[in-house]
Amino acid sequence: MSGGDGAIDRALERMVGYHRGRFEKAEGKRDPKRRRVGLELKFPIVTAEGEAAPWEIIDTFWGIIEEDGWDLKGERLSEQVREARGGDPDRPDLIQTTTGRCVLEFSVGHEGNLAAMDRHLARLREYALELREQTGAVFLCLGTHPVTLPSPDLMAKKSRHMFWDDVAPPREADPRVRADVSLFTTIADNQVHLDIDLENATTAVNVLNALAPVQLALTAGSKVWDGEIDDDHWAVREVYWDWWLGEQARYGIPARRFTDFADYCRAIGELRPVYADREGVPYSLAQYASFLHYLSDERPSGRTVEGDQFDLNPTDADIDLHDRAFWWNARLSRYCTIESRVSCQQPPDALLAPAAFVMGIVEELETADNLTRDLPWDTVKDLRSSAIREGLGAFAAGTEHAGLPARVLDLAEAGLRRRALGEEEYLEPLKRRLETGRVPADDSAEVFAEDGVRGLIDQYAWA
Repeated sequence: MSGGDGAIDRALERMVGYHRGRFEKAEGKRDPKRRRVGLELKFPIVTAEGEAAPWEIIDTFWGIIEEDGWDLKGERLSEQVREARGGDPDRPDLIQTTTGRCVLEFSVGHEGNLAAMDRHLARLREYALELREQTGAVFLCLGTHPVTLPSPDLMAKKSRHMFWDDVAPPREADPRVRADVSLFTTIADNQVHLDIDLENATTAVNVLNALAPVQLALTAGSKVWDGEIDDDHWAVREVYWDWWLGEQARYGIPARRFTDFADYCRAIGELRPVYADREGVPYSLAQYASFLHYLSDERPSGRTVEGDQFDLNPTDADIDLHDRAFWWNARLSRYCTIESRVSCQQPPDALLAPAAFVMGIVEELETADNLTRDLPWDTVKDLRSSAIREGLGAFAAGTEHAGLPARVLDLAEAGLRRRALGEEEYLEPLKRRLETGRVPADDSAEVFAEDGVRGLIDQYAWA
């Protein structure tokens, strides 16, 4: 049982204090004059026929990087769930299995500028080239598998996936799919991490969520799936969140604009917890109405997969785990960065475009805050829905916010110029899209209509 409002308040103070301490520690190790960037890039792995690569091909990839010196580890629940660290020993990159076995994620270590990140990605691309030479399979630079439907059969057997039906039971959506966490077995996004200090953290979250519809419209790239062109969605990768979680406040645009850091932490604490981990054993926390109720419970407990109840002592590690169980379009990460999560994976020549967009905005944070402060939050949510359905059509001439993308791109370019590193060149793909009104969803649909899956592979393979 929760100890009441006083106990809830103390639990919130614990969360705020823990997060504040982590940020202050991180700030002490950073160069305040040079904001760094990190990426989490997901790639669908497809066969020459465009279907999800089988385990044998994925296993070949793990062998390629292990032979090159990467430290490969597995999950106790399944040999098909793996991660590997390699590259710079002081700042190793991470490659890992995601929700689905046929999508791999590259977490690329922080660099001080986008040109260095570009060189970094060129080195990692060599592994994708080697896989293609050995198997014919490719890393595809689109937001979803174009042929294979998401399915529970593709799920990576991870601890964190075992209790989601308790918190988010399957819902009715498209009849072709099961609207649960297995939707994410085939999608791919392009996530950006930037250094941020505690003083500006909440403002950055508010601004990047307010501008998420613009970013989504410019980077929408998941219109071809199940071997068809989806005429109703430019970003089916993003609508999967709606199909799975419905009215829950743990994805997309947060329920409110945050007043300060404590308010941000309260919003996280108000979400239902999913599970706790003790020495690799997951315990469901689904009986709690919120994470704050778990932290403040006089006798906290969790349930095993078998249904047995065990007493638990809430730890800081539980806070870290809870921080990974919500997916706002922009959030603060466990790395004490501002994380932008809204972009579909981008074409091979534009992998750094989302990073350029986010970096530029954060460099002009005060101006961006002034630009977005008067934008009603319900309007932001509506614009996100429109961007999912229409891409840049959400901001077409004659609509209320038609000029917003141009203003935002001008702001992002000014922020990059402020850094004086020549990084504004990485914004060019987004500027071209605004000029033509065409985004990757439009182009990939046209390629698919003319040349089928083979055309998609030819144009959107990373290697």
